[in-house]
Amino acid sequence: MPSVITAVAWETKIIHCNAVGEPKPTTSWSPPPNVNNIYENKDKDLVMINVEKKDQGPYQCTATNVFGTDTFTVLLQVKESPVVKIKTKHIAVGKSTTNFGIDCEATGESPLNVQWYHNGAPVVKDGKHIILPDRTLLVLGVSSPNDLGNYMCVASNNLGSANRTAVVYEDKGTVTCDSVFLPCELMCGSGVHSGVIKTRGGEVIWENAAASPPYLASTRNGISSSALSTSTSLSEAIVVSV
Repeated sequence: MPSVITAVAWETKIIHCNAVGEPKPTTSWSPPPNVNNIYENKDKDLVMINVEKKDQGPYQCTATNVFGTDTFTVLLQVKESPVVKIKTKHIAVGKSTTNFGIDCEATGESPLNVQWYHNGAPVVKDGKHIILPDRTLLVLGVSSPNDLGNYMCVASNNLGSANRTAVVYEDKGTVTCDSVFLPCELMCGSGVHSGVIKTRGGEVIWENAAASPPYLASTRNGISSSALSTSTSLSEAIVVSV
C-alpha cells in the first residue's frame, strides 16, 4: 500500500524519495495529471508550492540503476483550514426595513463549525434570528438600534479559525450641515453619507476650506464634499469621532 502523507492547503510541502543501491540509482517523479506547482530540488525531493485540494493523489518515485528499477508511491491528502467570505459587507437599514439577511460562505475541512456573533455576543437562533442551511443569517422584525452594529461569521475546525464581519447601519440619506444627529451609539449617524460608512476609529470633519464664502464641507474617509450656503455657520474645525 502507498504511504499516506498530509498537507495543509496553501503551505509548501516536500516529499522525499530515499532510494539506495549500488551503483547509486537515479530517481524521477510522476505526479498526478494537471499538477504544475511542483519542482525537484538538488536532492531530488519533490517540492510543492501552495498546495491545493486539486493536488491530492498518488505521487510515484521511480529509482533506476543498471540492475533494475523500483517504485515507491506516496498518497497526498490535503486538508483545508477555514476560509470565510461575506459578499455584502455594508447593509443599510432604512425606516421601511423590517428584515435583512447576511450571507456567509465558509469552507474548510470537516467537521467545520460556523457561529454568528452580533457585537461580540453569540447569535442565538430564535424567532428573530434564523440561520439558513447555507449559513445565511436572517434578522426579522428590525425595530430598534439594538439590531444594528457588527455581525461576524466565524468558522473553525481542528486546523484553525477565520472570520469576516458585516456592518449593519441606519441609512441617514444625504447629510448636509443642517443635519442633526443623536449622540453616537454603535454607529455614529454623521459617519453615514450616501452609503459610505466607517466603524469606530474614523472621523468626519466639517471645516471652512476657503476662509471666506462659499464654504465647502471637507471630509475624510472618502465621503464626498458638497457646496454649502454662505449663511451656514461653521467653526474652524468640528470633529465627530465614530
